[in-house]
Amino acid sequence: MGAAPDTPTGRERPGRSRPRRSALRRIVDGLLVVAMVAGVYLLLPRLGGWAREAAALRHARLAFAVAAIVAQAVSLGCYAGLYRRVLASLGARLPFRLALQVTLASFLVSHVTPAGSVTGSALNIAALETEGIAPATTADAIG
Repeated sequence: MGAAPDTPTGRERPGRSRPRRSALRRIVDGLLVVAMVAGVYLLLPRLGGWAREAAALRHARLAFAVAAIVAQAVSLGCYAGLYRRVLASLGARLPFRLALQVTLASFLVSHVTPAGSVTGSALNIAALETEGIAPATTADAIG
């Protein structure tokens, strides 16, 4: 009657869209990083009188700034590990990378939006629900 489900139709090229999509995604991610860096260094100092604070950063000690960034990264990694362990104790297995991504996303959203942690928690619950974890389990882990 028709072609078997595993046979390609003439329009599809098996194995071609995945590498192309991956390369395109890397390019888009790279452009977003460049845009964010440009925004942080060019746009933000001009908003709300931040020029003085940005100028003060020029006199900061580089070693202390790097140590603070590393300490923050370690702290967020530890929080993601703790969150993963709490979810595991509730019966939801989660890869560390996904736990870190959800933690960073909810951290960002909770610091940028006016509603704060409520919005971050809603994002957290929605993201883990797409991974098959029940919203009640995620809410328990957040609590």
